[in-house]
Amino acid sequence: MGDGFAIYSAGAITIAAGDFFATTAAIVGPIDGIYDRAALIALPPELRARYVPHLRAIAPRAARELLITLEYPAGSYEGPPFSVDEQEVRASFASADVQLIDEGPDPDARGGGTWIERCYTLRYSD
Repeated sequence: MGDGFAIYSAGAITIAAGDFFATTAAIVGPIDGIYDRAALIALPPELRARYVPHLRAIAPRAARELLITLEYPAGSYEGPPFSVDEQEVRASFASADVQLIDEGPDPDARGGGTWIERCYTLRYSD
């Protein structure tokens, strides 16, 4: 399984470190669920548009996802992390049932202003 990826294993867990957009379903194997703590917000808008379709292509069986995003006032910080508001989340994951489960001030806010951290569950029925 190399394909330009560094592979780390411990027990039942294997991590493939490399270019996300070069990742294939064959490299990662079956995925039942996704936890995104900082992937979406690490990407500028032009890459975020590619992120969700690629994620679904490599993890088509993943019926559930836990997604954590940040939102901050425009112009207050240049990122990464980038601000991703709820409207963008819902548009990007339109094929999922998106539920906001919690939100609050981000304790690591940089650049001034109020940063909001939001946590969503996404459920896919297909």
